[in-house]
Amino acid sequence: MIPKALLVWLLLSVFAVINGLFREAVVRPKLGERTGHVISTLVLATIIFVVACLTHSWIGVRSLSEAWLAGIIWLVMTLAFEFLAGHYLFKNPWSKIFADYNTFNGRIWILIPIITVTAMPLAFRGWRQEHIIPFLVCQSIGVVCLTLAETKPNITRRLLAVIFFAAAILNASLALNQPAVYQDFAEFVIVPIYREIITGPFKLYATPVVLVIALCQLVIAVLFTLGGKSMLVAVIGACLFLAGIAPFGIGSAFPLSALLSLAALVVYGGLHHVEQKVHQSNVSG
Repeated sequence: MIPKALLVWLLLSVFAVINGLFREAVVRPKLGERTGHVISTLVLATIIFVVACLTHSWIGVRSLSEAWLAGIIWLVMTLAFEFLAGHYLFKNPWSKIFADYNTFNGRIWILIPIITVTAMPLAFRGWRQEHIIPFLVCQSIGVVCLTLAETKPNITRRLLAVIFFAAAILNASLALNQPAVYQDFAEFVIVPIYREIITGPFKLYATPVVLVIALCQLVIAVLFTLGGKSMLVAVIGACLFLAGIAPFGIGSAFPLSALLSLAALVVYGGLHHVEQKVHQSNVSG
């Protein structure tokens, strides 16, 4: 399995180089450096996920633990190539390499390591036919939020508020009327302990637990709506919640949670920079 996983990683590295060349030659001159960075990152993340879905059977992944092993191998190879080859072979300064991980400054490259390590477990778990369209719709929403996050932070803030409000209403409705539906999530979890929780204690108290979750989502939605000083709490709450549901895999529409978390962080960074500029302007005036 490992040799085949390495061969597929080599294929991914070729795609990554081509993607980078296309960004520099076409996307960046037309759309600017920052937009080019976001588009290039999203394109590469999509390629990694699709390649994982197409090759996991050929690689010979037979269990979730093997899927994680393949993902970790890809991650280690990717980081080694990016940091070691990037610095010593391509002569990129460390400051430039680490700058791409500064989400508060609109850089979202951290999405690549996240997708790289989780793509194979997600592909191994798979999904049902009826989940494909909702999954694609969710990813589209995440892409829109992440694309707008830096240039339109207030619009994105309101979109995040709407998303969390809608999620709160949906979860509250399901908790009261169809609590058993959450048992279906056990099929798609990519962290085994989550399966034990879903089929164990959660099954007994699904309604009250989900109602509490829905209430927390509603609070986050309100905080995003208010903005201002409420933003920090909103972003922390959103990221903690989204990180918590990520192990549900396709059941939580992952990587939507990663896209929304990054969007929230970029929005906070953008609005914080604006506040600093306004403060400096007032002080200067």
